[in-house]
Amino acid sequence: MKGKCCMKSTRSPLLSALFVSFLLFSCYSAEAAIRAAFGNPGDAQPVAGITTISGWAFDTETGSHIRKVTLLIDETLRRDIPCCSERGDVPPHFPTFPAEKTLNSGWGVTFNWGLLSAGVHTLRVEIESTSGQIFSTPTRTITVVKPGKFEFLDQFDLSAAEASILGSQLVLKGVKVRDKASKRTKTVDVRYRWFENSQSLGAIGSVTADGSWEPRFVFGDQVSPEYQSRTRESTELAMYYIQEETGVWINDYTVYTFVDRENFLDVFLEGRRWNRAEFREELIDRGDCWGEAGPAGSWGEAGPARSRGTGGHIFLYGEGWFRSNRELLGVIAHEYFHVVQFYGLSAFEAGVGSHDVVYKTGPAWLQEGSAVYVSDRTGAHEGFYSFAEVKAWRMAQSRETAAPLQSMETYNGLKAVADSVGYTLGSMAADFLVENFGGLPAVVSFYEEIGPGTTWQAAFRSTFGISIREFYTAFEAYRLENFPPLP
Repeated sequence: MKGKCCMKSTRSPLLSALFVSFLLFSCYSAEAAIRAAFGNPGDAQPVAGITTISGWAFDTETGSHIRKVTLLIDETLRRDIPCCSERGDVPPHFPTFPAEKTLNSGWGVTFNWGLLSAGVHTLRVEIESTSGQIFSTPTRTITVVKPGKFEFLDQFDLSAAEASILGSQLVLKGVKVRDKASKRTKTVDVRYRWFENSQSLGAIGSVTADGSWEPRFVFGDQVSPEYQSRTRESTELAMYYIQEETGVWINDYTVYTFVDRENFLDVFLEGRRWNRAEFREELIDRGDCWGEAGPAGSWGEAGPARSRGTGGHIFLYGEGWFRSNRELLGVIAHEYFHVVQFYGLSAFEAGVGSHDVVYKTGPAWLQEGSAVYVSDRTGAHEGFYSFAEVKAWRMAQSRETAAPLQSMETYNGLKAVADSVGYTLGSMAADFLVENFGGLPAVVSFYEEIGPGTTWQAAFRSTFGISIREFYTAFEAYRLENFPPLP
């Protein structure tokens, strides 16, 4: 798969009317009677330990007040939330309503996230008034972080730990934690980031420190120690971002970093019974920037590589990727997500096949577009740029083609548009999918569902709750309204 380092969406009225009318109804109810906000935790926010789930709500109708607030976790676990305490920050925003309503509007409950399994979960709050009005907040996703996968820690030993700064994160490696109930201990690496909504550092990821957190690295002779260090750091950031967003952690792959292409072939093909010339031509045919004029190239996959007995791999060629940390992180994040995609395939030999047909792994626009989207998100997460600015740029670039998204299901269709515009349009479709149909965890789940007896079309409907045909209709309407093709 080709990877080039190039470089919360607002729903359209049409899409809202077609697919998210239940959200519009909730918003209408809030305007008519109940007004409410879900404060903590934020949408897509990692959570850990014991924290407060909180927000505010009040009923605008005379003589009516909030009667009950209920928390729903994964639509199965229900818990009542106490209401209504003072919230001095709410009245100034609603001066036209009685102060006794807006002031006594706070709801909140303390919750131990360790009671849940590590990984992605959903949260929703239902609010009921004495007049019978019911308001439901939109569902938000959170990622539970559990150091050691323990429910409650009675020991967090830093005596042998090492602290470092990785991008915008504080990393503690070698922390010894102990489970209160079982008294079992583990050594873990834990990462923290500042959260504005809670005004505190919060855990965003944890892995068992068994010495195998990182993938295997193979560096060419001409790759300097500085380049090696930057490659390792960018790889770590990419892996951590995906874990933070989806709970997925994959380290069974190899990162090959070379300045010289032939040096790479010497190392990669050593001990393998592949014909060097045929393998080289295969890569060139796949369009992985291997031509003599290409300044740099990249390639990341896991499925086919596993069948060859090599494990997943990411390949970077050329000094061009080292021009800046932004470019290096971008290409590694892109290729690492390809590794995630292929490892997600459920007991399924992916294969690659012809560029003229749709792969068994799904449409090319989603395979590449989601990798571009993740690359953009990772760079924005580390502060290299604003995601809103990158999205605006990609919207503008996407206008350069009038080709429908459906025509880009094959790689030849995706690459038929010049200057990577197909990849950019694919990233906009991935953004639209993430924002409206289950978030990034759903994209990962899509690949997990593809397998024997489950086509990618069936997996698409199952994970995103919409057929591929309906999605194309919705996306083209959204595209026409927000970034129509240039005349």
